Amino acid sequence: MDELLSADELAAACGNDSLCVWAAQGLTQASGARAWTSGPAVLVACPGLSSRDRAVVWGEPAAAARLVAGAVPLLGPGYRLLGHGDLIPEVVRGLAGWAASAPFGWMYTPAHGKHGPGTPATDHGRPEGVRWLEAGDMPGVSELLERAFPDSYAWPGMAGVRRWAGDVDDDGGLAGVAADAWSAPTLGYMAGVAVRKEARGRGVGRRVCAFVLGDLIARHGRAALMVHGWNDPAIRLYQRLGLVFQPIRAGRPEPAQG
Repeated sequence: MDELLSADELAAACGNDSLCVWAAQGLTQASGARAWTSGPAVLVACPGLSSRDRAVVWGEPAAAARLVAGAVPLLGPGYRLLGHGDLIPEVVRGLAGWAASAPFGWMYTPAHGKHGPGTPATDHGRPEGVRWLEAGDMPGVSELLERAFPDSYAWPGMAGVRRWAGDVDDDGGLAGVAADAWSAPTLGYMAGVAVRKEARGRGVGRRVCAFVLGDLIARHGRAALMVHGWNDPAIRLYQRLGLVFQPIRAGRPEPAQG
């Protein structure tokens, strides 16, 4: 098991996989992220990433399982595994007391310079009424999240949550919001997407997401987000904005019984 010491080494080892690149956070000392490789497999671990200690697994299943088994003692308790497709069930099969989650979605833009039709950076400009918010707007963001998306991982003031954008009503209220949160140097990440109930069906979500994704792509080259697998309306929206859906699964120790 060899440690990867730079973002370039990681990108070469995993084929510049967007999920691995996101988890690595540039492999900077400040992020606390670390990455290892063994044969055709990579493991990237980062503490406090999107409100969780996460370890992304990539590669051939047997090699990935051996790599995870060797790395789990280094990570300590509390880490959750993430991986594409059915890789995580294969990996946790050899970890006593671990289980895989139901599938959900990793949605991302293609590699640098290969954005498809509908990509926010090229097709949507700066939607009218949407702007980056200021410190005085944060109580309104929190109030909207509490009402429309209380399970959001991103909240104002949380570590790694850099900026919030909002669709501002004529009366100055927030109709919808989204955050630039836990972005990596070469991959921006959007979280905390919420639309006020009374404003739904008016294109608010599309405007806010197009604004944030466009900015993230311009700054980082690519962008990504996570979405529940059952949330078909959100998946269709993100696809119209140029993102590709890829199923992922999580793995973690099962709670003790009794």
